[in-house]
Amino acid sequence: MKNAVRGVIFLVFFSLLFLKVQILMLPKNHSLLTMDDFYSLEQNSLDILFIGSSHVVNGIESQRIEDITGLKTMSCAIIGQQAPLHIDYMEEALKYQKPELLVVDIYRFRAKDYGYMPLPDLHESINGMRIWGGIKLRSIWKNTEFENIPEFLFPVIRYHTRWAELTMADIQYLFGKRDSSNKGYSGTDKTELREWCNAKVTQEVPLPEKTEELLDTMTELAMENGTKLLFINLPYSHLNDDDMNMYQAIETYMHDRCSAKGVDFDYIDYNQRLEEIGFDYSTDFRDYSHLNNSGAEKVSVALAGYISWKYGLKNKNGQE
Repeated sequence: MKNAVRGVIFLVFFSLLFLKVQILMLPKNHSLLTMDDFYSLEQNSLDILFIGSSHVVNGIESQRIEDITGLKTMSCAIIGQQAPLHIDYMEEALKYQKPELLVVDIYRFRAKDYGYMPLPDLHESINGMRIWGGIKLRSIWKNTEFENIPEFLFPVIRYHTRWAELTMADIQYLFGKRDSSNKGYSGTDKTELREWCNAKVTQEVPLPEKTEELLDTMTELAMENGTKLLFINLPYSHLNDDDMNMYQAIETYMHDRCSAKGVDFDYIDYNQRLEEIGFDYSTDFRDYSHLNNSGAEKVSVALAGYISWKYGLKNKNGQE
């Protein structure tokens, strides 16, 4: 009996130690901190939630939108995340929050096919998600090859060489002292001059079957949770006619589907509203595809004004 008790104690101790080592070795990047901040929110306290990739991470200031609208706002956008993971993140987020408005970055839905994500990008998307509830496990299964699954279940397999890179921030994180993700926003004053692109819709194009499937799932989730859907497209300098054709097809498809399901849907393409928001290609990009603080400020202020005008939402305390 004593040996059995000792065995149980050892197993529990080893499991806890292994868990701590796993946490210690994870890179404490912005994506991990974003999900930490999200999970720390009071349940059903958000009014506006953003889903997307690095375009949103670098281009939407959640706090600025909250200050202007009075609506509690957070972004769960993740750097490098592909469209199929947007859906998983939407489903995961709706387990904890029931926002009045879900704002989705359309950029990744322009893809013509969806293969496996590169392992670094998938880790960026997956590592911060809670494992219980099954969505994380499903995301791993769908987005990588079978032989890669163990390193997502046990990240220490991938990150065991980080011992030499560990800093005091890693130790502090282990004991609950964590940096803020700034409500999911990561800004910079870095500026890169870009040339204006004059992309336009040139023809009707069919949507890939997988894209339709993803959009259908998103529409169903919005309907089931009683949330409005707003698709946005943030300025980027490599926009081309093929992208515009795909965005037009997505907008048309979503208007039809959402209308049939009774879901409030709208779409704003800020590539088509540059003059209206005072956007400047010479000052507002950090690189070819992402905004800097100046660009994010212009888009966020414009979007906050549109949300206030269009929806007239009340916050969770009943205040307009």
